[in-house]
Amino acid sequence: MTEEITQQPGPAEAGPTVAGLLAHAHELLSAPPEPSAGLARLLALSRQVRAATEQPVTFRPALFWQDDEPVIWPRTVNLIQGQTGVHKSRVAELFGSAALTALASRATSDTLLGLGFRPAEGEAYRLLYIDTERNTSDQLPYAIQQLKARAGYGFAEHPPMLDYTSLVMEARAERFPRLAEFLAHQRRGFDGHLLVILDVLSDCVADYNDVGASLGLIDLLNVAVNEQDATFIAVIHENPGSTSKARGHLGTEASNKASTVLQVGFVKEGGRLTPLIQLLYLKRRYAAPGLTFFATFDEFTRGLVRADVDATDVQQVCSRPGPQRKASAATVLSLLPTMLADGPLPAGELVAGLAEELSVSPRTVKTYLSELLPPYSGYVNDLTGRRCCLVRRKAGAGFSLLYSLEPSS
Repeated sequence: MTEEITQQPGPAEAGPTVAGLLAHAHELLSAPPEPSAGLARLLALSRQVRAATEQPVTFRPALFWQDDEPVIWPRTVNLIQGQTGVHKSRVAELFGSAALTALASRATSDTLLGLGFRPAEGEAYRLLYIDTERNTSDQLPYAIQQLKARAGYGFAEHPPMLDYTSLVMEARAERFPRLAEFLAHQRRGFDGHLLVILDVLSDCVADYNDVGASLGLIDLLNVAVNEQDATFIAVIHENPGSTSKARGHLGTEASNKASTVLQVGFVKEGGRLTPLIQLLYLKRRYAAPGLTFFATFDEFTRGLVRADVDATDVQQVCSRPGPQRKASAATVLSLLPTMLADGPLPAGELVAGLAEELSVSPRTVKTYLSELLPPYSGYVNDLTGRRCCLVRRKAGAGFSLLYSLEPSS
């Protein structure tokens, strides 16, 4: 009789041991994991910034000046804001006309061009005008005609560096993706700078008070700024009433992120509107706020022309909310490096010092200081030469506040 032999499972069939599992885990931890696509982008950007830090950093010059003052910088998001009917779109068109004038090397008078806008020399642009509210039968064509005419072009001429479209026929939910597609289409085959006039910004989202939609649109603009070498000049309405606040949550986020915020509005005298139009730079990231120009609407050219007035002549009737001004925002800003040279100051101490220096009430000083805080930040060099902004924070557990100048990001 054959003896039946029962084989016992060998070591290979016994299953994983604790020691084997530990060894395998150690092997996984020791091996460098494959980075995800997102991590790979971050690592590549880290290497790019590291290489840039090894060389002297040269900042690009301003993209636009008004007279001899820099007002728009390349690769930035910028706002033109104001109440309804104050000619915001015409101001935006003047930036476009100035860009076309320089590109075509065509001479044009300031009477046609308007307010002394001058673009940077030697830039290769593609100007994109994207409208969201005019009808496409006569209003938008007329606006484009005017933009070209101020740059010296006839109706039948089509500058190759100019393109335009409208989102007015797109459902609001579709405007965001259509805008992204249009920008990507324009970038293909063109290596120069995209200058995008977006009129109006709030019409590119379904709800300008929706946090997610607002942040998504701002993110889209910031990605285009960095990836597509683009600069945006966006028009946005202000909340109704006496306010300097751009409309909705979108307006708040856009103002925070914008490099330049230009407010357009009619000057008031005795509570009534005058024909005088004020262009007030509430924010310039690389220069002091408070720069002001004045204009009127010219019936002959159907555009804005410079008003022959001085800022000091109309300061007391300016439409800007708050008390009558005795000092510009730029003046207040210029005093801060000395007053804050030794570090943060309690709010009461800084307010008292500025009130004495400017011969105004403490309440007025508080209004002036609030103008220099985000979203209308001003920038100034401290006594060591660092570019700084004014910061206000709580001093501790109580209600006392401290003001300081801190390096801007």
